[in-house]
Amino acid sequence: MNIFYNNKGAITVFLVLLLVPSIVIVGAFIDFSRYHTAQQIVNGAGELALDSVLANYNSTLKKYYGLFAISNKEYFEGTINEYFIENLTVKANEFYSPFNLTPYSYEILNIDNANLANPLALKKQIVEHSKYKAPLEYGKDFLNTLNTLKDLPTEVTIYNNELELNEKLASLSLKYQTLYALMKVNDSFKIASINDFINEINDEFKTIAAKINTVNYLQTKLKKIDFEQENALELQETYQNRITEHLIDIKSLASKLITKREKLQEYYLNYQRYLDEISTICEQITRDYENIKIYVEVLKNEIQQLSQNCEKQTKIELHKLERRVTRNFGSLINKQFNFKIVSDYIKPNQTILTTYKSKLQAIRFDTFYNDKQLTYSLEYLKKLGINANTTIYSDSKYNSISTVAKTQYYKYYSASKTEVKELYDKLHSMYKDVAEKNEERALKKAQELFKKAIKEKLCNSPKGAKEIPQGIFNSFSSNTNISNYQTKYNNEIDFSKSIFGSISSLFQDISYNLRDNLYVNNYIKTMFTCATSKIGESCLNYSLSPKTNYLFGSEQEYLLFGNRNAMSNVLLSKSLIYSFRFVLNYKYALSNNNLLKLVKEIATVSAAFIPFSLPLIETTILTAIVATETALDLEDLMSGKEVVVFKTDQTWRLSINAIKRFFEGKSKVLNGKKINTSDLKMSYQDYLSLLLLVSHSDKQVTRISNLIELNISNILSKPQKPQDLKELSFKTINAKTAIKLKAEVILNLIFLPIPFVSNYVNSPNIKGLKIKYNSYRGY
Repeated sequence: MNIFYNNKGAITVFLVLLLVPSIVIVGAFIDFSRYHTAQQIVNGAGELALDSVLANYNSTLKKYYGLFAISNKEYFEGTINEYFIENLTVKANEFYSPFNLTPYSYEILNIDNANLANPLALKKQIVEHSKYKAPLEYGKDFLNTLNTLKDLPTEVTIYNNELELNEKLASLSLKYQTLYALMKVNDSFKIASINDFINEINDEFKTIAAKINTVNYLQTKLKKIDFEQENALELQETYQNRITEHLIDIKSLASKLITKREKLQEYYLNYQRYLDEISTICEQITRDYENIKIYVEVLKNEIQQLSQNCEKQTKIELHKLERRVTRNFGSLINKQFNFKIVSDYIKPNQTILTTYKSKLQAIRFDTFYNDKQLTYSLEYLKKLGINANTTIYSDSKYNSISTVAKTQYYKYYSASKTEVKELYDKLHSMYKDVAEKNEERALKKAQELFKKAIKEKLCNSPKGAKEIPQGIFNSFSSNTNISNYQTKYNNEIDFSKSIFGSISSLFQDISYNLRDNLYVNNYIKTMFTCATSKIGESCLNYSLSPKTNYLFGSEQEYLLFGNRNAMSNVLLSKSLIYSFRFVLNYKYALSNNNLLKLVKEIATVSAAFIPFSLPLIETTILTAIVATETALDLEDLMSGKEVVVFKTDQTWRLSINAIKRFFEGKSKVLNGKKINTSDLKMSYQDYLSLLLLVSHSDKQVTRISNLIELNISNILSKPQKPQDLKELSFKTINAKTAIKLKAEVILNLIFLPIPFVSNYVNSPNIKGLKIKYNSYRGY
């Protein structure tokens, strides 16, 4: 202890040794506290700056579509710096700042796909906008409609199979018609007259043979004349005269016989061709019959299998359908019985043909033998000085005659076959039209049948622009940067396939994805127009008109198909709805016994003139009736009315009396009936909503982006007419939904040793610790 007492200042030094480290440690803690507090201040300043910029959203976009985005890039890039510095620095009236934060650098970074051209970003905002309003808009009606339609795919599959069965039966009927035509050809052959003809030929052969025997006998007698007798010359002259008379008769009979033989040969060739053709068709009919029989069995098994998995009501429909299929098969068995009758009729003819063939061979042999005898006798007479030239049958002459006969036969047969084919094509054309769901041609057929200009009434012209100019169409943001997006265009409906399959798959996806799609569907319904829309208010209380909606009257159709031409999109939508309604109406028609009975009566009368064509005519008439009823439904839909989804006897408008009047040549078609208001109904807008829902995809959301570009540009440019718009003044790719700020701020140090701080900045103007800020904010 003496060391402390014997030296002056020892206590001071000791205290310094204790206090200096303490001061340094405390100072370091203070700087660390300042650093962490400054970080919070910088983060807060950055968030406030970003929020301040996001608050300056595009008011036009918000007013008309309820979406948030910044579209003025120069504005927010210049403003964000002011907001950031303002929130960092000390106010002028403050005497002290404990941090002295100085901005060192800042940068606005672009966030890939953070714009309304990105389907995911746009869909997210649409869902947020709609999720509180959409449930009220939908209510229960539309969802009940969807729930009702979800059982249709099973039934429609079976009805398609039934249509295929009817087509197979129609094809079989065509073969029966061809067989009938060939039987008419058989009548022209006149089999009984051919038998008489052959008998005549045989009789003439016998006459020729008798005369030849007489000539031979006279020649023998002539050789035995004794010229020493008194009357030898007289006998010689008598014998020669009789021989000459017989040879002249033989020559005449031989000439006739040759002609008849040629004609018989023609009969034989034609009849041989006829039976070959008949045999081929009979084989085809038998083969088709067996194929249809197998198809019916498969169809019945398929119905039974589907019936096991269906609800009660669906099972009832399937059992009805199974009975109809069985009834069709019973009708097919009747046709097979008719075919057997025809076959039984053909078999005797084949026996006759065999007889003809043997007779012809005999005639050929007899003719050859008698030709030789005739030639010998004529040569002998020539030696006696009698000029008896004859014409012997030549193969070349026979061949030429046969060729002519062959040509005439095929000419007749081709004409008959062409007539049958033309009739079949004429009857089958409408069935094919509807099977392919081609609205334009089906409507044209209905127009021809019932003499009403239905199609003209259905062509609602859009009230907005007729089409999107090619330059604007090419400049859509989705066309320029869609490859940058990581999403795929999935779940898009293939409109060439059945809509009902898409409805079925829709109900298999009971998830948040379906919920979001319903929200987007409701947004489309309230923000965009369709062919039946009228000028009115949107859900944001602004007027929907050609001034605000560039493609007014065809926007929802554009979302479905994406064509530049507005009318083309509307016609495609109508075609799809027509197909949808046709299937539903056909379902009812097949279950309406009174209607089927009437169709069968009309078809039976028509089939009297066209044998074996009953199934084909039944299908054609029923298809024509359903096509016309569907056209009437579409006419109501396009006028803004609602149409019942499932027809009943009370709601089916094409009356039985009207059908009878039509087929009797009278013109009036419709018979007005009251519709039960309790039936489930859908409007054109409801059908569009259904199609948009089942076909929802990223591509559809992208088309929403295109329409927003068009409409906002139309609002901002205020052209005299929609078609006067030349370029897009608003681009969704420039409508930012999020921004990112990267900044560095300098904090002046008080106690921390400078060499030990890694983020220390030592420049001529600024010295201190660097604080980094890197964050983004979005809507």
